[in-house]
Amino acid sequence: MLIPPYYAASGGEYTQKRLNKNEKFLNIFARYYFDENYYLEHNPDVKEQNVDPFNHYVTYGWKEGRNPSKSFKTNFYVSQYLSYTNKYNLNPLADYVKSKVSFKQKRMINYEQSLKKAKLLQDPKYYISLVAVFQNEARFLREWIEFYLLMGVEHFYLYNHLSSDDYMEILDPYIKNGIVELKDVKETPKNLQEWNSLQTKLYTETAWKVKDLSEWLIVVDTDEFLFPVKAKNLKEILKKYDDYAALSVNWKMFGTGDVEKIEPDKLLIESLTKSANHQDLHVKTIVKPRYVKDFTNPHFPNLLPCYSRVIVEFCV
Repeated sequence: MLIPPYYAASGGEYTQKRLNKNEKFLNIFARYYFDENYYLEHNPDVKEQNVDPFNHYVTYGWKEGRNPSKSFKTNFYVSQYLSYTNKYNLNPLADYVKSKVSFKQKRMINYEQSLKKAKLLQDPKYYISLVAVFQNEARFLREWIEFYLLMGVEHFYLYNHLSSDDYMEILDPYIKNGIVELKDVKETPKNLQEWNSLQTKLYTETAWKVKDLSEWLIVVDTDEFLFPVKAKNLKEILKKYDDYAALSVNWKMFGTGDVEKIEPDKLLIESLTKSANHQDLHVKTIVKPRYVKDFTNPHFPNLLPCYSRVIVEFCV
């Protein structure tokens, strides 16, 4: 699909800033990708309402999973690009237009048939490994590691960020048994942006490092517990997604649960049992590291061209 001709004469940086924020402005050019005849043919209820089909799509249709043309699959685009990163609350076509004129963010994949299937490693050292950064979390570190061992994780790439507790006492047996690889990180981020930059750098380096060693790489924090609700462990369910390069899982947020203090003989996951009842669009990701281009967001990677992720319902 070609970049619309308006871009060549659109007015430079000022216009691009408007495109990045203004849905009404973006919709002027989103019509370029909208097939009115297709939409009315496949949505007779819209035709009966005698309303503008494009306005119906950008207001209601895309939220109902309707497609604006034969080649643009709304649900596919939403799952790939709008599940977490829709900063300006754009409809899919408006977001697509924004990405087409942005040098930093181009939606190169819009056709399901153009996707490549992921291929299994011939003889991986690990089927599932995990990467995480931690700081002063020794109290629950053993529980977290043992939980993921039960879930099928075979190897952990852990980064200690300036911890001052007794984390080595906890990790030493796992290091000696070859389960944990530990590195110290001494950089001191000044704000959230720098912290995210540090995380994504470590995730990218780890993915590149293990691309030929591990079939899957889980990217989580040490207060997050990822498990399937319809399988015994992660290994069992990941076998069903061999064709995909990555899986993203929506958060289920657990708070303090009215628990003032977790007793020494109690586990974190048996003590904090109250969760938010609303859907959270934030995701965590399990990825085949050989298909990672890089991480620019700590929640999910940028994949190599023509490889995709799928959103699944686990529980975090």
